[in-house]
Amino acid sequence: MVRRIRNLCVLLCVVHYAASTIGQQDSMVVQDFETWSSFALRTELLDDKLEFKVSQNLRFNENSSALGILFTQFGGSYEIIDGLKLGAAYRYINETDENTGNRQWRAQADLGYGHKLNRFKLSCRLRYQLRDYFQQSKGNGDYSTSKLRLALKLDYNVKNWKLDPYLKAELFHAKTTEDAVEYIPEVETGSMELSGFEKVRFTLGTNLKPFKRARLGLYYRIEKGFNTFPTYLGTTTFNPETIYILGFNFSYKLNLKKNE
Repeated sequence: MVRRIRNLCVLLCVVHYAASTIGQQDSMVVQDFETWSSFALRTELLDDKLEFKVSQNLRFNENSSALGILFTQFGGSYEIIDGLKLGAAYRYINETDENTGNRQWRAQADLGYGHKLNRFKLSCRLRYQLRDYFQQSKGNGDYSTSKLRLALKLDYNVKNWKLDPYLKAELFHAKTTEDAVEYIPEVETGSMELSGFEKVRFTLGTNLKPFKRARLGLYYRIEKGFNTFPTYLGTTTFNPETIYILGFNFSYKLNLKKNE
């Protein structure tokens, strides 16, 4: 088991090196390498159709040398019929960056569906989320940001192998309001609404159960911003950002059933 995990880590490092080398060919792209980690407790009720989960998350940026975001998330999901789920979550966020060090909140609602075919499982999820700052006003340049996210995921169950791989792609559409002076210098006051496809994520990962009720996940992710958002106005020199992410997550299931 340890050997397989070590080999997987080596593979993810090779993928990261190849992807970052290709990305460096475009000097206009802003790049960073981040590490994300998540530690969660979860429980299931009503014949495992209802799930509650609380997690603590850390995200390091600036080539993984500084803590950029710390957040706590509470959420749950309910399986309406076989394969179809509704979910919701609330996130309390602390950004530690000197320029944007503020407390924020985020609420989200999900609709997801998954279907198994032999050893494959295809899943899709549509998410709407709303994010804003605490204790700030529009007069201080505080405007909420809403996003619509579409994710597709393909899992594969490898026979006699505990590290089952998956591929995932996710597209982001964002809508926000900004001070007009940031995009049109000739305008001294006022705001403007911006919307469009913001970025896309590609993820290669694996999950396993190291012991009873525990889940362990490891993944490598590439997040690429589109230069059409918000620069379709043609008024800025905004460069899209490409982020390479190495992620780790661990969760433990609490047993609230008396008969187990």
